[in-house]
Amino acid sequence: MRRSSRGLLLLVALMGLIAARARAQEPTIAFARKILLQASKLVAAIPEPQRMSAAANIANAQVRAGDLTGALATLQPLKKPYEVSYGMGIMAFAIDSTGKLDDALHFMRDAPANDGKDVGYEQLAQAHARKKDFSNALRVADLIQNNPGRSVETLTRVAELQWEAGDHPGADRVWDKALAVAEQARKQDPLLATLLVGVATSRVKAGDTSAGYAILAEFRSIVEQQQPPDPGQLSVLAMGYVQVGDSTAALGVAKTLPAGSNRDICLMSVSIQLSKAGDLADAEETASGISDAHLQTVAFNGIAEFEAESDRPTSAIDVITKITNFEGRAEALASLALEQAKRGDDAAAFTLGLASSAAEQSKTVPDHVFEFNAVSHAILGEFATADQIVKALPAEARTWPWWNITEMMVEAGKLDEAIDLASDEDDAQPKAYALLGTANGILARLKREAENSQAAR
Repeated sequence: MRRSSRGLLLLVALMGLIAARARAQEPTIAFARKILLQASKLVAAIPEPQRMSAAANIANAQVRAGDLTGALATLQPLKKPYEVSYGMGIMAFAIDSTGKLDDALHFMRDAPANDGKDVGYEQLAQAHARKKDFSNALRVADLIQNNPGRSVETLTRVAELQWEAGDHPGADRVWDKALAVAEQARKQDPLLATLLVGVATSRVKAGDTSAGYAILAEFRSIVEQQQPPDPGQLSVLAMGYVQVGDSTAALGVAKTLPAGSNRDICLMSVSIQLSKAGDLADAEETASGISDAHLQTVAFNGIAEFEAESDRPTSAIDVITKITNFEGRAEALASLALEQAKRGDDAAAFTLGLASSAAEQSKTVPDHVFEFNAVSHAILGEFATADQIVKALPAEARTWPWWNITEMMVEAGKLDEAIDLASDEDDAQPKAYALLGTANGILARLKREAENSQAAR
């Protein structure tokens, strides 16, 4: 059967559109930038409490895509002093990544003085420490002023990396500097004695055990000299022992705390630490003593995840069954399934089935349980099921799943489907993150392909 000339023209036009669409959606840097520009334009419409985070995430991706001008435009809707400083920190990081540290610091100089600016300095310092450029790392760290907490955190991380690199004398000097900042801060505000714990745990985790424990003992003496001891400082002490792996000391301190959130948080951390030390019975007993239902759920979930990581999936499920709160059990199963799926554990599908069943049996299960389940399905390649779950959620609850699912779609070669998903979303925040996930997927694919090409040469 012959086609009419008009029909042929329409067919040719349609084929041209399809070809153009296919070319437009090839995974290229240019297309990633275009998608991110669309996401950027949605930032102003995102609810104010989430706007800074969205702008930062999109700008970060634009920096990785080489679009510094676009990143700067994305940060324009941020008006509060902290937001401005934080945004300028992102841009400074981008400038520094091109090898222009002096230009980055010059750019940061005019940022409003607040913690957002110091976060920027911390990120720059750590970036140079990771490159073993310790002189510049310390040069940047010294720019943090009148913020002892941020200063100690930055210095201790630089010291850890310096110790790891084999420069133990240099690391000692940096830790001593951090300790001096903590001691000076404590003189001005006795409650800031807690900064000593940061220095202590940093040294122990890096391997400088004796020096770290000595500082921890100093802090304990300070706390115990108070009558009665400050509960907040006691909880910090307990958490310090948790971080250095001393569960016995941590539990001893935690039990002296009055009933309440601080005590429960400490018991939660101790229980997870006990499980990692192979003491499952004591871990479960400690978790059972937590009065807050949510924190108890987190504790049992942490224990279960360690059991699963240790190739004991049946034991992991048994631990979760000890959660008496039905909603908490559904949450723990969903979290466990997600972690198993991320690791490629064969038990993920079974756990996800239990999580889905538990979620469907109650109307009071929080939205994030369904978010976890949706992302788990996506990791397992079940995009249609993931899509169905997410579309039933309210707008804010669709944000995190779309961010992850669209990236996985692109990685799986489903760029068109990811674009369609983002196009079908009506609300600004989840739509922006669906676009961001799509762009991230493209950037990840391109990076992997470049690395594979380089390795093949």
